[in-house]
Amino acid sequence: MRALRRLAILLSVLTVPLAAAAQEPAGPLRLRGITFDHWDGAGGAALLRPTLRATNLTRGPLGSDFALVMFPDGISIRPLLVTAGLQAGLAYRIAIGPVSLLPRGGGAAIVAAGGGGEQLLHIVPGVQWGLGLLVPVDAKSLIRADLTRHLYTSNGRSVGFWSVGFGFAAPLRGAASPRRSRASCQRYRSSALNRSTSSPPTEARLVDGAPSKTASVTELTPPSSSAIIAARAWASGPIASGAAWGPSW
Repeated sequence: MRALRRLAILLSVLTVPLAAAAQEPAGPLRLRGITFDHWDGAGGAALLRPTLRATNLTRGPLGSDFALVMFPDGISIRPLLVTAGLQAGLAYRIAIGPVSLLPRGGGAAIVAAGGGGEQLLHIVPGVQWGLGLLVPVDAKSLIRADLTRHLYTSNGRSVGFWSVGFGFAAPLRGAASPRRSRASCQRYRSSALNRSTSSPPTEARLVDGAPSKTASVTELTPPSSSAIIAARAWASGPIASGAAWGPSW
């Protein structure tokens, strides 16, 4: 339980000053980041293991969570050997003010690939579950901390480890913009359609050979006899004959 106590101390140090100074970005969230994890009881010369993390929360609080763990003490040139840990599962986002908690869990595996033995690829399957913490620093970066329980099975034996990680993450805001742009275009088209149906198009009409003010299509009805008489009287007046305004029409 030493890892749990370390995470509790880490949470108390991080959340107090940063929670009051930053606000968590709202809406869909796609995070990419790196943490440096300490595996308690795993042994090896490396104290910290870099872990690349990807969390996609694009459809509400539930989303996917992936991690790639690199084991520096499991990499060699002669013989060629590369050892890495893979994690894939689900995460659920719980917002507490500006801070977010990420309960998560899923499958895991330790993969060793190399050409020094008879077997080029060796996979140790397992499961993992834990809790993540996201503390926003500003609009473009967050501090991420993770506590994870790992359980692997090899040769009929189960081996468990605790890991505590600390690092940084950044939201990919551009990745969600195509969805937002398509939605905004659809809203614009629907509003334009509503405007076109509520206000019919206009067209010009002629009054005794001269264009009049534009009128709505729904207003283009045959004129009454009184309107015709009034139009002829106006056309034969002094203004229309050019007495005061120059050449005759």
